[in-house]
Amino acid sequence: MRLVVHVLEARNLPAAEAQGLGDPYAKLQLGRQRAKTKVIRKSTNPVWDEEFAFRVGDLKEELLIRITDEDKYFSDDFLGQVKVPLSAVLDADNRSLGTRWYPLQPKSKKSKIRDCGSQARGHEFKSGKL
Repeated sequence: MRLVVHVLEARNLPAAEAQGLGDPYAKLQLGRQRAKTKVIRKSTNPVWDEEFAFRVGDLKEELLIRITDEDKYFSDDFLGQVKVPLSAVLDADNRSLGTRWYPLQPKSKKSKIRDCGSQARGHEFKSGKL
């Protein structure tokens, strides 16, 4: 089986730089397979419109998408993540989740990072053809 992921855009990302903007990109991982979008410079509402394909080996895995801000001088800043279990794709009509917004979540429940989707204008990630 093959999983095709179309990474479209994100909106209302937190500003990671003093100018109130950031340089966001998305990192995708399914098992040991990894992919990365291009970096969108000076944006809190990046549009990537990139497609990736992954081989599916274990149907119990989940696709992890992390939104990160590139930093030239220090380590990149984590902005939020989305986890999509492959079972959700298999159970969906036509085996597709369609195009939809996903609220970004912190790394874990124990993380000191605030819930990325808790503000009035929460941070979201849009994906299609999942």
